[in-house]
Amino acid sequence: MGTQRLTLAVIIKNPLNDAEFILTKQTLPPKFHDSEYDSYQDSDLWDLPYAQLSLVDRSLTASQPQSEVEDNSSAEFLNQFDVASAVDQALKQVGYDKTTNVKWNLFKVIEEPEFGPGPPVKTLYIAGGSEINDWKLGDQLLEVKPHNDRIGPLVVVGLLNDSLQTRNLHTPSTLRCQEYPPGVNIVPMKSRTAKPYHTTNLIVFVPGTSDDDFGGGDFLARGDALIVDPGCSSIMHKELEQIVTALPRKLFVFVTHHHHDHVDGLSVVQKSNPEATLLAHENTARRIGKGDWSLGHIPVVGSEEICIGGQRLRFISAPVNFVPNAFCVSFVFTGHTDGHVALLHVATNSLIVGDHCVGQGSALLDISAGGNMSDYFDTTYKFMELSPHVLIPMHGRVNMWPKHMLCGYLKNRRMRESSILKAIEEGAKTLFDIVKHTYREVDRSLWIHAASNARLHVDHLALHNKLPQRCNLSRTPDMLWHSMSDEELMWRASMDPRIAEPPFNRTPKIAFMFLTRGRLPLAPLWEMFFKGNEGLFSIYLHTSPEFGDEPPESSVFYKRKIPSKWGKASMIDAERRLLANALLDFTNERFILLSESCIPIFNFSTIYNYLINSNQSFLSAFDDPRRIGRGRYNKRMGPTIALHDWRKGSQWFEANRKLALAIVSDVTYYPIFRDYCVPPCYMDEHYFPTLVTKVCSNLTSNRTITWTDWSGGGSHPTMFRANDVSEEFLNMVRFQFNCTYNGEFSSVCHLFARKFHPNTLQPLLGIAPKLLGFNS
Repeated sequence: MGTQRLTLAVIIKNPLNDAEFILTKQTLPPKFHDSEYDSYQDSDLWDLPYAQLSLVDRSLTASQPQSEVEDNSSAEFLNQFDVASAVDQALKQVGYDKTTNVKWNLFKVIEEPEFGPGPPVKTLYIAGGSEINDWKLGDQLLEVKPHNDRIGPLVVVGLLNDSLQTRNLHTPSTLRCQEYPPGVNIVPMKSRTAKPYHTTNLIVFVPGTSDDDFGGGDFLARGDALIVDPGCSSIMHKELEQIVTALPRKLFVFVTHHHHDHVDGLSVVQKSNPEATLLAHENTARRIGKGDWSLGHIPVVGSEEICIGGQRLRFISAPVNFVPNAFCVSFVFTGHTDGHVALLHVATNSLIVGDHCVGQGSALLDISAGGNMSDYFDTTYKFMELSPHVLIPMHGRVNMWPKHMLCGYLKNRRMRESSILKAIEEGAKTLFDIVKHTYREVDRSLWIHAASNARLHVDHLALHNKLPQRCNLSRTPDMLWHSMSDEELMWRASMDPRIAEPPFNRTPKIAFMFLTRGRLPLAPLWEMFFKGNEGLFSIYLHTSPEFGDEPPESSVFYKRKIPSKWGKASMIDAERRLLANALLDFTNERFILLSESCIPIFNFSTIYNYLINSNQSFLSAFDDPRRIGRGRYNKRMGPTIALHDWRKGSQWFEANRKLALAIVSDVTYYPIFRDYCVPPCYMDEHYFPTLVTKVCSNLTSNRTITWTDWSGGGSHPTMFRANDVSEEFLNMVRFQFNCTYNGEFSSVCHLFARKFHPNTLQPLLGIAPKLLGFNS
């Protein structure tokens, strides 16, 4: 059994009524010794007496309770544990001293589902105690309302669920389901969630025993079953399909927010039940890909009601002054994302909190999806005003002390902010400095994720005018040259301001990122291109490490070099490092990757307006069934990257800031490519197309704006020389194609072209002023 946790639950029966048993009031969590937090008190919790159980290496002694069971195998099973000590501890909870000669039966053994972190808890139920005199009966807790006493999970899971026969959910034998609170079925399923968890809780509501007839109530919709957050990974899709198939056809799917570990199973749901309908906040729904969900969607905005299996659910926008006559109430509460939604199960006053809380530790806020620390604080207080009986997170176990947990979150957040202020007072000038100080006890591999919370804490402090006046973390210095490791650089670059209006005049710029082995032979053409447009562009130059030459101080390329490594995976490292450096400047809005053989085929103002006004990025990705496409896929990339995810595309891309942030923030797919994409697989042809297809395919127009001629065949495109350059040739490249731009047909499809030999410089310089409008 290894490190598995074992619990002994003791069922002490009434000698006069075998259906009655003793419940004991559970010990409250320790106080915070803070008047604000200690003012929030959870109601009393009653449950079976219990104690932790330990294994023993010896046989039962005479002092231990005698196990009166029907077969010797059960007795042998109990003999593995120190039952006597555990029983004595449990009986002390109800006021009894040690008892001897009491006969106990092994009633049942229940192992909880794999909530994590750590192994599941196994509970051994023993029943008996009729020999105990002066029998005491705990309060009968029949009416469930906010602030009333509560019944705990041991008695519900071990005894009441069997007698109430509320469970109509059919789950595969490979999965374990916990029905607690009654009517709330929780099935942890393996998902692509963050450590220390490895599962997402699928929550299922099935038709109950209620005879309520809501008749012609003004419902937004009526259905027979509801599932919440089907976020399991592909290895669990078969099990999810079995669950969905067994449910009634008129099914609703409720999604708390859009993260992949909450929606990865949506495609299975719609395939298994084409009649299903999605319920989600509009900010969540628009972030869910059409490949995941293309069926009906009802937006959750507040005040609507739906009827599920004869039970009422209500969507409301604020948790105040509501009448708890509904089966479930949903609250639109932002903080974790700007479309995060919580669900209240009114019948048991249980709050399904999505990722606002987790079973252990604290939750991260998604800065890229509208996460907001001020909203998070407000939401936490509103949750406490509801006085829920339990909190049900989507990762981890049910929490039995909701107010205590929420107060703990508030205290932890405020301690972080105090630490941030101290870091700033001690000289921290960058977000990385703050994270290094504030999260020094946290594993460095988690700093990238923790940084989003730190950024949001800074914004929250700024909103309340708590930052020192000399503190300015919104502006990044123009000099970006540093000695940061790639890990630190990607972490810092993955941050982005969440306040829409910056505290300085911001003119959006285009970042031109040149990937070259040495000098730029066509630099004079680019100098002509950039001239007169200062303040509208930034330049980042990546060269081979051994190249040490520097252009003259008058050049736009002076001191713009970022050294790094070349070859194999490090080609992508170089591209990511270029992108990360460019992201450090918050005024950069568009990012274009170019080579030393690239040329612009329009003037600067045309290219600037084309990119700045575009509503999409330009990165090509296509499914190539040939040996040089799908043939390069490595099966060891699965299940995270499946063959149907595999894409190929041009190395030369353009990205808006949102897509660029998604690329440098990737810590899931990059390690897989680094380890398994080896020749004949080339990362520069597959990594970005596959990544974008997986995480944000809606952000790109799926075409490149850098024209290349592959008509000659082979593994390299055509190299153009001086005698190829003419006005006719350049106009062909500029206007001989059709595409869509912002939803409209356009003949301007390419803004750059390659590969141009160094000897094309002079003819290009001669044509550029007249044809391309350089210097005009």
